[in-house]
Amino acid sequence: MNTIKASVNYGDFEGTAAADHHDRRGLSDLAEKYGIDTDRYYVFGLDVSLGEIRDDDHIPSPQVTLLATDKNVVKAGSIDFVRQHAESHNGTLPYVRLNINATIEDVLLCFKRINVVFTNRVLNGVREYQLTS
Repeated sequence: MNTIKASVNYGDFEGTAAADHHDRRGLSDLAEKYGIDTDRYYVFGLDVSLGEIRDDDHIPSPQVTLLATDKNVVKAGSIDFVRQHAESHNGTLPYVRLNINATIEDVLLCFKRINVVFTNRVLNGVREYQLTS
């Protein structure tokens, strides 16, 4: 099965991420800003990677990749059409990866709120965390 999932070299920490879309701008705006043909591609996701961070206190530029489906292939005009295509094809959605030279600021401005949680992979057997004071 081919899924879209975050991974790094060693995977010492794993987690989840969630975001709320922005009311005034979104991934399609980011795509347009970087020359992606949004009449052809429906952008449904984002992959952001940072390379190795060294001890020199320099954060490398992110590798930003838009995840999109070709509207000509899925006959999509909106996310509802994309979902319907996947549902009618046993949950499979064809997609392309579109690399853009966006800054991390450009990416963050596409969302209203973002939350990322990492936990040490050694604790992967923990089924429930109980918050104490």
